[in-house]
Amino acid sequence: MSGNIPGTGLGVRIDGEAGHDTRVSFFLPEPAQRTCQPVNPC
Repeated sequence: MSGNIPGTGLGVRIDGEAGHDTRVSFFLPEPAQRTCQPVNPC
């Protein structure tokens, strides 16, 4: 399961089944990584 968190631009990915080795990962979607940001200047 994966999706974006509204209003944050962050993506979230949930691996595994609930209660069974569940892993939640937060990431920046690919398009966001290519934009100019104060923390990630071009």
